[in-house]
Amino acid sequence: MRIGIDVSWAQGPPSGTATYIQGLVEALVRLGTQHEWILFERGQSAGRGRALPEVAARNVSRAVVDAPLTNLRQQVTLPLALRRRHLDLYHSPAFFLPLAWRGPSVVSMFDLNFLRLRENWQPGRRRAYLSLALQAPLAARQAGRIITLSQASADDLARLLRVPRRKITVIPGAPRRLFFQPPAPDELQTRLGCRGRFLLSVGVLAPQKNLERLLRAFATIGEPDLGLVMVGPEAGGYANEVLRPLIGRLGLAGRVTLAGRLDDVALRALYHTAVALVFPSLAEGFGLPIVEAMACGCPVITSAISSMPEVAGDAALLVNPYDTAALAGTMDRVLSSPELRADLAERGRRHAALFTWDQAALQTLRCYDEAVTDR
Repeated sequence: MRIGIDVSWAQGPPSGTATYIQGLVEALVRLGTQHEWILFERGQSAGRGRALPEVAARNVSRAVVDAPLTNLRQQVTLPLALRRRHLDLYHSPAFFLPLAWRGPSVVSMFDLNFLRLRENWQPGRRRAYLSLALQAPLAARQAGRIITLSQASADDLARLLRVPRRKITVIPGAPRRLFFQPPAPDELQTRLGCRGRFLLSVGVLAPQKNLERLLRAFATIGEPDLGLVMVGPEAGGYANEVLRPLIGRLGLAGRVTLAGRLDDVALRALYHTAVALVFPSLAEGFGLPIVEAMACGCPVITSAISSMPEVAGDAALLVNPYDTAALAGTMDRVLSSPELRADLAERGRRHAALFTWDQAALQTLRCYDEAVTDR
C-alpha cells in the first residue's frame, strides 16, 4: 500500500504528540517494509525544523505541504497533496482529517479532555480547543478506524462522540528507548543544577494537571529541604496568573522550580534522580510520563481515575486526585520509606517494558488493513 502520514506535529517543540509520532513512525517504517510511506510535513521555519530527520529508507518519501494557517493547510492544501500522491490510505496522527479526502483513513485521537474538562478553556487555549471541539467529531465519523491510547479514552469516544465500538482500536503508546538507558554521570547537576532530594512533576502547566492541589499537598510535607521540580511548557497565562502567585502565598518560592520544557535527555536525568514522579492529573488519554518514569526506575504516584490506573497497573501508588490530604499522605509515605521506593522502582521497570513501539506499530498496521478492507 501507499500510506501517507502527516508528521508535521513532530516539527515543533517536544510534546506528547511529537513523541507518539516519532515512536510510531520509526517502528512502522522498520516493520512495514512491504509498504510505501509518504510523510507529509510543513516547511522549515523559525522554531520548526525538519520532521523526523532520522527516518530514512528506500520506501520512504516526503512531501512539503504548507499554508499560512494550520486549518487552511488541513482542509485545503493537504487534501490536494493527498490526491496527487494516489494514496491507498491516509493516517492523521492527531485528531484532524481533511473533509475533502474521500479515501480510506485512520485517525489517532488521544483523549477528549477538551470536551470533558471545560475548566481547561482558559485564555490562550480556547482557540485550539474550539478547533478540536468542532473538527474531532467530524473526523471520528469520517475515519474508517480510530486509534486511541487507552480503554478510558475509547469509552469517552463511544459515549461523547457516539462512535461505534468496532471502529475504535486501543493501542497504547510507549517510552522512547532512551528512557531505558542510564544517564551520563553528573548529567543532572551539569545541565540543570539540581541537588538534594526533590519530587518531580511532568506535563503541560494547565488546570487539568491538578497542579494547584499538588502545590498545596507539597506545602504540608515536613521536610524543609525537599524540592519540587515542575517540568512542562506553560499553557496560556495559567502559570503566571495562578501557579506563581500560589507558590508565593504558600511560602514555596525557594523550593519549587518551574523548569519549563526540557528535552528527553534532561528529562531522563530528572527521572533517574527524583525521589518520585507525582502525576495527579484529573484526566489523561494515556499519561506518558508514568511509563517514562517507570522505565527510569523512578517511583510513581498517580491518579486513581481516567486512564491512569490502566496505564500504571500495579506498579504505582494510586490516589484520589481531588483529595489534597490523601495526596500529601501518599507523598510522605514514599518519601519516608526506602523499601517502598525500591519496590516501586523494580515493579515499574518490569511494567514499562510491556509498552513497546514495535507492538504499537504491528497493531496499527492491522488497523490500516481493516480500514482499507472495510472501505
